[in-house]
Amino acid sequence: MNEIKRVHLGRQQFTISIEAYRALRRYLEAIETQPGVQPEVVKEVEMRMAELLSERSIDSEKVILLEDVDFLKKQLGEPGDFKDEDAEAVQNT
Repeated sequence: MNEIKRVHLGRQQFTISIEAYRALRRYLEAIETQPGVQPEVVKEVEMRMAELLSERSIDSEKVILLEDVDFLKKQLGEPGDFKDEDAEAVQNT
């Protein structure tokens, strides 16, 4: 039996298992901490996640599981892929 939680991703409501929620939260936090990542970027990532979940026929009635989060991460890339190279260069000088 899995515990679940309600979340909003890209202005859409989803139901997610607690295990998947933790993995998704860690992924989004890792993106947020990349050099030069603005809040708008994180919002865009969340919007894309919602689109990808909808394409997989996951709506508010179905539960997002850990394998769904793994799919999202595979589609979107590593958190480091979101860093702003210019901001990183300024930060390192």
